[in-house]
Amino acid sequence: MQILYENRASAAAPPATGIGTQELKTNLAYHRLKEHFGAHELEGLQVYRHTFPIWMRVDIQASLLNYFEGKPGHRFHGCRLRGDGLDFRFPNLLDDSLGGIAIGPPVHSLLDLGDGELVRTMLRGLWLDMHEGIPYAVLLEREMDSWQSECRVEIALPGGADEEKFARWFIDQQVKAGERADTLRGRVLSPGDNGPEGRVAAASVEFLRCPAKPIDRQEIILDDKTLELFERNTFGFLGQVDALSKMGFSTRKGILLYGPPGTGKTLLTQYLISKLDGFTRMILTPANLHLHLLAETMAVVRKTSPAVVVIEDVDLIAEDREYSAPGGSGVLNSLLNEMDGLTPRTQVLFVLTTNRPEVLEPALASRPGRIDQAIEIGLPEDKERRLLIAHFAGQLNVTEQLVERVSKLAGKVSPAFLKELVRRAAQYMLEADSTVLDFALFEAALNDMVKGGGKIGAQLTGAKTAGFL
Repeated sequence: MQILYENRASAAAPPATGIGTQELKTNLAYHRLKEHFGAHELEGLQVYRHTFPIWMRVDIQASLLNYFEGKPGHRFHGCRLRGDGLDFRFPNLLDDSLGGIAIGPPVHSLLDLGDGELVRTMLRGLWLDMHEGIPYAVLLEREMDSWQSECRVEIALPGGADEEKFARWFIDQQVKAGERADTLRGRVLSPGDNGPEGRVAAASVEFLRCPAKPIDRQEIILDDKTLELFERNTFGFLGQVDALSKMGFSTRKGILLYGPPGTGKTLLTQYLISKLDGFTRMILTPANLHLHLLAETMAVVRKTSPAVVVIEDVDLIAEDREYSAPGGSGVLNSLLNEMDGLTPRTQVLFVLTTNRPEVLEPALASRPGRIDQAIEIGLPEDKERRLLIAHFAGQLNVTEQLVERVSKLAGKVSPAFLKELVRRAAQYMLEADSTVLDFALFEAALNDMVKGGGKIGAQLTGAKTAGFL
């Protein structure tokens, strides 16, 4: 059996141990292949193999199922491996010992596409069919372990020019299906672990489909000038991007949201994400910005644009190289290369957030084309604080006079600080077996937040940043 058209070397499987019965032996995949290929010697088959990133597996499987659905004469078999260390590859299917690969029920897992839609993904499968009188076989395997993570398709058939042409065409159809990435396009995604026990395999990356949390505009309590600037550089830009492209302008843009912790930067990105149906929305954090993850992430972004890429706390991977540790700028360099490598017509909006804009690498923050607009999300003024307090109080029916007094009491603090202040006041109200929030409850809550935990407590709640200590 000669293996052709392979884009990855494969390791030989260890010999299987014969631990079955004669009845089990008659259920080997080997016998199904022998029957299917008839007079053609199995050892003389040509095998064409292609390895895909694991994130393509759903689209590859859908392509195979769709193809064979139109082939009513085909036969499908699930397969099971007897013993550890075996590989599901055509050379291993020729093992006719008791430890050979056996026919069995197909094994599936359910994948949530992020909107409640569940799809079945196959662990492995074997299809037998005929093409213009020539027998051929196709196998699919999904491998996810601590060493590799991939989706593999193989097609085996007799040698010959026509057979090779068909095999190459067949593989090419799966390549096109994988690169279309239909099950990733237009969804909210985040790179995830692709190996067991949280380990990340180096081969390829799995992407988690995340539900988009609906955020209405009235939930965004910012001063009008800041909110208008944000919307003009996001929704406004994306709404005109096709016209700008026709005029010869780049369709890439970078936005930096900066400001103290708890001021609503994440809420703004959630608002943006929830309103962009049809866009692929990629959420990145420093925890999943490994070097090889970033490269594959941007490959998905390129294939599924128009896209929005949100990078939270970008300062943790984009600190000024003058101050970063030796060798610590690899992810940053990769990010800069990926941003520069996008073609002018790739529609991608980058939204980066940081609490520490002063430490950002100038190559990122001071170069148009990477970051085109910086927007400060600062601490709210009195007008916005009142709206926030009333919003967080919800159904507690606070009066305008109380809201005004609490706003002046708190001073210039973050929305996150105000949210905790209202919650603590509500807790004290319940402890007092009351149904009315009064000013004394807010005073007690503020005192605990500012002084109860000392300097560390003040820092954790944001009181220190707000100037209470």
